[in-house]
Parts: sequence; C-alpha cells; structure tokens
Amino acid sequence: MIQITRGPEPAALATNAVAWTRELLDSIAAGATKSQQWQSARYGTDDVRAALERDTRGKCMYCESRIRPVAYPNVEHIRPKAFFRDLTFVWSNLGAACPVCNTNKRDRYDTAQPPVNPYTEDPAAFFVPVGPVVWPVPGNDRAKLTERQLEINRDELVRRRLEKLTQLRDLVELAAKETNAALKAISLAEARSLASSSGEYSFISQPVLTLLLEKAGLSAT
Repeated sequence: MIQITRGPEPAALATNAVAWTRELLDSIAAGATKSQQWQSARYGTDDVRAALERDTRGKCMYCESRIRPVAYPNVEHIRPKAFFRDLTFVWSNLGAACPVCNTNKRDRYDTAQPPVNPYTEDPAAFFVPVGPVVWPVPGNDRAKLTERQLEINRDELVRRRLEKLTQLRDLVELAAKETNAALKAISLAEARSLASSSGEYSFISQPVLTLLLEKAGLSAT
C-alpha cells in the first residue's frame, strides 16, 4: 500500500452526484431503495473508473496488485455505501480495489478504527516492509486491523511479492557483473522501473532495491 494522490473529480460525478444522492435518499425514505445496478451504473461510469485507475496507476489501492490483467477493478466505497448512503456518489469516498481486497473489506467499517486510507494517509506511518511481507507498525491497532481485515499478507500476495523481489535481485546482480557500461545502465534502468511507484508492490520493492544497490556499490539514482 502506498499513498495515492486523488485527481480531479470526474465530470459525471461533478455534474450529477448531488441529484443522484437526493434521488437515492428519497427512494430509501419511501421504502423503495434503488437497485445496486442503478447505483453502480452511476458511480461506476467509464470516466469514474478511468479516473480511479489513473490515480492508482492501475493497481489495487490496498494490496498494490495490478488489476486489469486478471479482473476489472472494483469501485471501492471507502466508507461502505450500505451504511453511509449519502456518500454513495461522493468522489472522495471512492477508490479502486481488486476483487479480493474489496470482498475482504466488505461492509465492515469501524469509525473509531477504520482501515488505513491511502488517499488521505501515508501507509508508511502504519506499515513496515519486511521482504515480501508488510507488517503493521508495532502497537498500531488500525494497521493491525487493516492487515487482518484485508488479508494483505495472504499467501498468493506474498508469493507474487517474492517473485518481484527476485526479479530485482537478478537485475542488480546482472548490473553488478556487467562490464559493458551501456548494458549495465539498461539493467539498472529496468530495476528502477520495476520498483517505481507505478509498478506492482512498490512499497516493498523500493527499500529492497535501495539496499541491493548500496550493497552492490551501484548508484541508487
């Protein structure tokens, strides 16, 4: 999980969110709640999804997995729409999550101990990268709850993170042994690109790459 900068509100929400919210709340008050299909057709418009993917760089806001190669990104309601009806179409309450993290989070939300929100908080204040595992900062209950609720150290994630770190190790090792300056530069550029904030699992990749480069006597820039 890394901090995310939220971009401009999509036109569909900027133009219609207030009216959609009023329509939804009126229907609830009348005892005839709008269907999930009606709601998702509005908060999940193409421009909303595109904006969310832009901000998250196509990754899950929680686990940093690249989503589209295996699934469509879920529009995540940070505060669950099941309880915060008035936030159903509010841009600041939306995110992009992979199906697994979205399912794990479900509608569980404690206002006193909410999951870490990477749009408004720096995950580095809550978590520590330890190789392919993301540990909660000791004594931080919100971090611990987020880790357990979202299962951000589930087996398949740890395996994929380890594969990423192994790729970094191999690229740095190749660069360290390479005598051709141009080929060395290419290997280093590939390693830095792999660990960049736009790549998968950058939270655990960047510190490992920095350490590997330091130990290999190579420049970190």
